[in-house]
Amino acid sequence: MIRLFVCLLFIVCLFIRLNLQAQVFIPHAYWGCSAIDFLDDTQADFAAGSSSNLTWAAGSLGLSVGQTSGTLVSNPFDKRRCTLPPFSPFTRLTWVTDLPYGKELPTTSELTSNYSALVNSTLLASATHIWHMNGTGNVASGSLVAASLGTSLTAYQTNGISFTYTASGTFNSAITLDGVDDRLEALGYTQTGINKLTISMWVRSNGTGNRVFMQNRGSTGAGQSLTLGMGTNPGGCTATNGRVSFGLDTNTIYIGRCMSAGSINDNNWHHVVGVFDGTAGVAVAATQFNIYIDGAVAAVTNRTVGTAPNAPLTGLQNVMMGRHESWNVWYGGSIDEVAVWTRALTATEVQQLYRRGANKLHFQIRSCTSPTCSDNPTWLGPDGSSSTFFTEINNNSIQSTGLGNVITASPVMTFSNFVPLILPNSQLLQYKVTFESSTTTFSPQLKSVSATY
Repeated sequence: MIRLFVCLLFIVCLFIRLNLQAQVFIPHAYWGCSAIDFLDDTQADFAAGSSSNLTWAAGSLGLSVGQTSGTLVSNPFDKRRCTLPPFSPFTRLTWVTDLPYGKELPTTSELTSNYSALVNSTLLASATHIWHMNGTGNVASGSLVAASLGTSLTAYQTNGISFTYTASGTFNSAITLDGVDDRLEALGYTQTGINKLTISMWVRSNGTGNRVFMQNRGSTGAGQSLTLGMGTNPGGCTATNGRVSFGLDTNTIYIGRCMSAGSINDNNWHHVVGVFDGTAGVAVAATQFNIYIDGAVAAVTNRTVGTAPNAPLTGLQNVMMGRHESWNVWYGGSIDEVAVWTRALTATEVQQLYRRGANKLHFQIRSCTSPTCSDNPTWLGPDGSSSTFFTEINNNSIQSTGLGNVITASPVMTFSNFVPLILPNSQLLQYKVTFESSTTTFSPQLKSVSATY
């Protein structure tokens, strides 16, 4: 009996000793990870990687003063801190910015809880139409160009030469019109009873002469169209090619404004916004119109021809892009991301609309086996190659193409949604992000990046 007791005591002691040794030799990190283990959201986190032309300020990372591009390569996220091999693959990459960058307009407003610097959470209030101009190949006469909000456009041309979608849009793709016989018409949509209106679009052209972006006057000339375009003589307003005009255009009447300096027919993308802020029962005046170019209010010349009618205003024809029948002019160039509101957007709202296209972040990822990624695997984008990037275009119900519904929340890239992308079950994930801006005035601001496995 004594021998049995001694043996049992020896076994218990051995178990306790082994258990204590196990606690000593199993690293604390293997007991489990929290969200912060795969999160960069401080100056120290981002500084642990390598960067160029970037500066940390006010809780986010952005371009240094005077720069239009910069790059951050992160310190790798290491799963060894949380688990033992074999490793499961990382599944998602998420980032948070202060504003939407490189992101098409959703149909409902984004929230300040998702993008902290938004002027408000009501940008899409009173929006009636949004056209992303997304597609590929030719735009045959009679085919539809989908609207994400409102009435779809019908494409028309008569010379048998189809106009085209182009991949080099400001966001996803754009539509290019030839300036000869191409037009887009929103059948059944006439601007009716308008007291206030905002038209926003991105355009690229090197055309001269009168070029109309959008109007709905009608061929008889009696319709009260709010016409946005550029040209040599809109209502006798200016005599310089490429200057934008916006005004009430009807039979014997033109009341509005045009740019008094500069031009946009330089074959570069420009954000053009026309804002009409009228009042029901009050005569239309040139001072009720504003023109914004690339996020800033333009210097303008007022023009009043004829007797001003009172608001509200009503057109006679379907809203049309690329064609003005009374003036017999066409628009040659590209158009992208067109939106219409029946309210007057504020200057800050217009500026933030511009920054959606002017500021962009491009992400790539790679799985590594070396703790410093010195094994140097290929950087990968959505198609599994180094030639593509994760952007807010992928912040979409169809992430792989960006041709679904725009998601209002901050971007979450779920890797399984990108079929060509294959990440090995390796220990580390590293990301690279390129900051881009078409202006030195504004920079995209990155607040955090996180990964999930």
